[in-house]
Amino acid sequence: MTIDRADIGALRDAWHALPDQTTFAGRIARQSLEASAKQDPILERALFDLQLQAQSELDLHLDGETVTEHATNALDFANLVRGVAEAVKELTKSSMGRQRMPSTLQVIAPTPGSVRVVFRPEAPKTVDGVVADSASETRESASLVRVATILARAGEQDGGGVLDALTAGVPIGAHAGLRRAAKAVVAARWSISGTLRRPHHDPIHVSVDPRGAARLLTALAARTHEEQHVDVQGRVDGQRRSVGAMWFVPPTGAAFEAAVPDTQLLDTVASLAAADKQVRARFQVIVTALAGSTGGIRRSYSLESISEAPSEPTLNPEN
Repeated sequence: MTIDRADIGALRDAWHALPDQTTFAGRIARQSLEASAKQDPILERALFDLQLQAQSELDLHLDGETVTEHATNALDFANLVRGVAEAVKELTKSSMGRQRMPSTLQVIAPTPGSVRVVFRPEAPKTVDGVVADSASETRESASLVRVATILARAGEQDGGGVLDALTAGVPIGAHAGLRRAAKAVVAARWSISGTLRRPHHDPIHVSVDPRGAARLLTALAARTHEEQHVDVQGRVDGQRRSVGAMWFVPPTGAAFEAAVPDTQLLDTVASLAAADKQVRARFQVIVTALAGSTGGIRRSYSLESISEAPSEPTLNPEN
């Protein structure tokens, strides 16, 4: 069976024509349409876009020696959930410039037969079936993406420099939540694997074990000694959306990896990398020392802005 745009359009039309989901008929009709769409990966992705209204979803599966018969320690599990929720809330507060706000991040009922937790932002409000304020990603959804990106980078064995930059850009209020979640992984000795899903984007794999969680704790404990800002022209030599990073090649010197903490900025990086053009970028250079370490300092880079470099004017010879 070949899925084309007409099939996706038909799915959207059917979805918007469903009865109110608060009614019995609406629930049954929705379940039937969802079951049908999940038979094909392309339709399943389109269904996800419709369900979440441009919001992200972090789906984590817990495994390891403390997971037995699909069960694990309740307190460790609670600390993991609370830690992620706290970090998302503090990131959202910071991005909105608020001192206080309630946490609306939701946990979806786990699937029977696995130790699983699904984090999902509260869906945007709808009026007569229409999403209010257009279907755009909320601040809470973007914060969940940042937390997932940090967890994914912590799971990388060579992620030190970029992990430092990603955590340095996190407001101090979110550190407690990230530490709580990381300590839960270490205490329970979990091997966590999962998926970050965002509408209109490819899924991102997230994997972190006790060693990765320990790397995150080390990065959170690091002390920033100095911050600089540099403007440089060069080329993008690839990007890794899954861990919020890019490679940059300056005109002189070695290429370096930099954190890209903002998802919209990462989209721009991907476009410029595909175009393979000269760019002008501004980086925050962060010099940190690991807590209790006598091994000196570590330098990391975080992208602040990037754009195509203006072309040099061409001088026309006089006739």
